[in-house]
Amino acid sequence: MAKAKPIKQKKQNKFLQQLKFLLKSLFSNDACVTGREHKWYGPVIVAIVAALIATIPTMVGYFTTKASDFFTSGYTYDYENALVAFQKETSDVSMKIENGALTLDEAAWKKKCVNPNGEDVSYWGYYYKVPVSITEEKPADENNSSTSSQAAGMITAKDQWHCGLAVYYCGDENPYKFATNKFSNLQNDPNAQLGQTLESYSTNTIVMGKDAIYLAKGVKGSQVTKNVQVKYDYKGFDGKDLHTILAPEENQTIIDTWCNFLENGYVSTRNTLAWEYSGIMLAISVGIIFLMGLLVFIMTRGRNNPFRIYTFWQCQKIGYYASLCPALLGLLAFVPSFSGMTMFLFPMMYILRITWMSMRNLRPQA
Repeated sequence: MAKAKPIKQKKQNKFLQQLKFLLKSLFSNDACVTGREHKWYGPVIVAIVAALIATIPTMVGYFTTKASDFFTSGYTYDYENALVAFQKETSDVSMKIENGALTLDEAAWKKKCVNPNGEDVSYWGYYYKVPVSITEEKPADENNSSTSSQAAGMITAKDQWHCGLAVYYCGDENPYKFATNKFSNLQNDPNAQLGQTLESYSTNTIVMGKDAIYLAKGVKGSQVTKNVQVKYDYKGFDGKDLHTILAPEENQTIIDTWCNFLENGYVSTRNTLAWEYSGIMLAISVGIIFLMGLLVFIMTRGRNNPFRIYTFWQCQKIGYYASLCPALLGLLAFVPSFSGMTMFLFPMMYILRITWMSMRNLRPQA
């Protein structure tokens, strides 16, 4: 009789095996635990990929930020009328842009910086009158015995000047520091100088420097520390006058032209912020992944825990494999309902998974 030939078992493709393991590790904590025996480069690559995925929502969020949101989101207050007036009243002031820097005719500019009371100020202002209520004293009615010994108050309406926009030029001074001082010091607010209470208004403000421009909205009814974090530069406008850049074309409003100007001026700032905060988020994600591996190691150190035989490096590998699923769930930040949780989804999901793993798969009774 012929000898039976042994049946050769086909070896599974290593890539398919690893892929199958990775897919299983997304939902199976047991798979993550068995991954402790894998070679070092497998879990390390998974951890790096997880950290990069966790960074995607932050990166996309910053790269898609629109500078025009300054005008298009929320109220524009007095900005639209004020910018029309600024374009018209300062049209004879040269504002040339050369090599990314603004050169302004300071002598002509200073002539424009006069408030309605005829006083020289450090800014160009857009002014209009608003009615305010003033309590005045009137003589007591002699025929009325109840008021003969005291004066009665009378509320009257009176028009008062209001500054809807203040535009500063800071010359060689650092525009960020200048803007920070102007935006935070409400005692120097133009409307306070016009006699209005600080609780009534804070003024819309634009600070023009040689290499950058900052804008802020003033809000009626509250004291506001205005945001000066957004920097707009003049790159891409060399050889042009600022008035020419901001002149509306047909079917455009002044807000449209300013939105276009801000979008172009925000490109370098947006790129810098996007890479900066993406790098920070990447470092945080790497740190969280390492800490979760450390947490697995600490939670298996119990005297009666049979898993205390796992080494520190094996626990790290378990944590690395467990990081991929939370990182993918972190992409839920693109769903509008979770958009406000961009920085918290990944660590929150990751902590939940490690906690569940420690309670179910690595518990002493297992």
